[in-house]
Amino acid sequence: MNWKQIIISLGVVLVLSAWAGSAGPDLSNSALIEGKPVAVVELFTSQGCSSCPAADKLLSELVQSAQAEGTEVYPLSFHVSYWNYLGWEDPFSRKEFSDRQRNYARALQSSVFTPQMVFNGSAQCVGSSKSQVRSKLTKALTKESRNRVKLSTQSEGNKVQVKYKIEGSLTERVLQVALVERMISIEVRRGENGGRTLEHDNVVRSFKTLLLHRGPSGNYEVELPNTFNKSQGSIIAYVQNSKTLQILGASQVKL
Repeated sequence: MNWKQIIISLGVVLVLSAWAGSAGPDLSNSALIEGKPVAVVELFTSQGCSSCPAADKLLSELVQSAQAEGTEVYPLSFHVSYWNYLGWEDPFSRKEFSDRQRNYARALQSSVFTPQMVFNGSAQCVGSSKSQVRSKLTKALTKESRNRVKLSTQSEGNKVQVKYKIEGSLTERVLQVALVERMISIEVRRGENGGRTLEHDNVVRSFKTLLLHRGPSGNYEVELPNTFNKSQGSIIAYVQNSKTLQILGASQVKL
């Protein structure tokens, strides 16, 4: 090798070393992802609450408008259990949903009440107030998402295999997986809504928090309840910061 070839080789080595030592763009899956804004709207409601049907109707309007307009809005109806003592046990209520609402109350420094809507885990309002809901939703849709969620499902009998893949940072993130059912009609016989037939949309029928420390992709099996109408069912999955409760990305797939 002559001197000219040696100088060229040394130059290549120095350039490669500089690239390796520079910060450069992070092209791994943990790199920051800035995507289309999403709004996950969680309504905490109960069939035993006389002021909740108005919020249930408003949530249903959000479901319908999101489908018609193709917006990234994901409404969910969580039925809490603390109204059951009044004589009517809400069949969709769960203590874990009440606990979830209390966690938001602590994080957002708010009280616990129904109906209450929480937007992307970072803001809340009275769930029956159209003006407040519109304002909070508009604000939620101004922030770009930090994670992308890709979903697919495969059904066999009353079981559904959910496959997911997350793009973006996984630090302090969990994946919330909700099985929801649309267009549920219930005749309430007792309590504050006794004698009324209530309509519900995107009712959370099962809910699971998946840790993401094992990696950005995986599978989760969902067992459908006996009364579940599969034609009205879907999976809504969203990435949430486990400490701040901020929601950073979401997606939905029909069954």
